[in-house]
Amino acid sequence: MRLKLTLRREGDVRTDLDVTADASATVGDLARTLFLADPAHAGAAAPGPLTLHVAEGGGRSLQPDAGVLEAGLRSGSTITVVQHSDRFVAADGSRGTPAAVLRVLSGPDAGQDLAVPSGSSVLGRERDVDVRLSDPLVSKRHVRINVGETVELVDLASANGVLVGGRPVTRHTVAPGEVVTLGDTELTVIPLRGTSGAEPTSAEVPVNRSPRVVPRFEVREVPAPEPPKRNQRSRFPVLTVLAPVLLGAVMFLFTHSP
Repeated sequence: MRLKLTLRREGDVRTDLDVTADASATVGDLARTLFLADPAHAGAAAPGPLTLHVAEGGGRSLQPDAGVLEAGLRSGSTITVVQHSDRFVAADGSRGTPAAVLRVLSGPDAGQDLAVPSGSSVLGRERDVDVRLSDPLVSKRHVRINVGETVELVDLASANGVLVGGRPVTRHTVAPGEVVTLGDTELTVIPLRGTSGAEPTSAEVPVNRSPRVVPRFEVREVPAPEPPKRNQRSRFPVLTVLAPVLLGAVMFLFTHSP
């Protein structure tokens, strides 16, 4: 996977990068590689866990353990290598402006509305996940929620899986009104804003190619050739037929030999 990114360094120095990353690479791996490759950090060790801060969409910090593709990092983004901490957490303790709400319909947490911001969030039972449920049948890190143009669920190899409409899925884009089952918990996803202002969840960038202008050539009329004329009927070749007879008669008169 190749990405064209702009790295913002100290002093607001911006460097355009052409990054080639393996499909299994995480945001933390990319951040560490960029930190160690920076000439300003020559010989320095990475200061703890690192992640990337994306400037677009009001600014957001990516989860270091998220895959580069799943985190919504795409070509054209302006990034900064930062330490993974609460540095970019909003003042109210949330991780940013809510972009969708997970409404719990049934289970131990029934009736709760759980807000999730744009980007990637992890839902599970563990204490340090982004969205926590108390359902004992939910895995510690059960599912990743990517909120962008659409809301996408990615199963994180959970024990009981992710069911949408009663069927198991590993990766699924949630449609309005669909019921998602995680263990004994049923929930539905409610987007809070239109897709026009949403941030991408994929590194793929849709492109509307401009129409191709086909050159128009000047019309040139070419006269058609005349059709061939009909052959005229020739007369019967009487002389050609009689010539041998006349020649034989003359020779007989002179030679008297038949």
